[in-house]
Amino acid sequence: MATVKGKKKTVTIWGFVGILVIMAWLLMPVTQAAAETKTVKSKTTNYITKLEAIPVFDVKGHIIGMFERRGVSVSETGEVAAYLNRGTFDLTSGQGPVQGYSQITYKDGSTVVFNLASQRDATSRREAPLG
Repeated sequence: MATVKGKKKTVTIWGFVGILVIMAWLLMPVTQAAAETKTVKSKTTNYITKLEAIPVFDVKGHIIGMFERRGVSVSETGEVAAYLNRGTFDLTSGQGPVQGYSQITYKDGSTVVFNLASQRDATSRREAPLG
């Protein structure tokens, strides 16, 4: 049995490892906050900051790509937050799936992250890319 000898006590290696494990467990930070579920209405104004589209050679008008949109989100209580949206698209003649993720970051550093998925079709409101 391997031991570490001190002046008055003898501690086995396994005892020493056990003490280290207990100390690490006790000293671990306990700052993780519990996630809340809350519904908040807001109005978001955003614009395209990056857009990359490349043609697919199977049919005329088929493109795939990715985008980034940034802006400001204002909640119904007046709280202002930064808005970021990144996603991809697969469109033929302006129609097809668009998907991605959005993040709203408040001044205190808290964030809301959500995914999105939509289908662009001939009745889409805007002519702007991925509007």
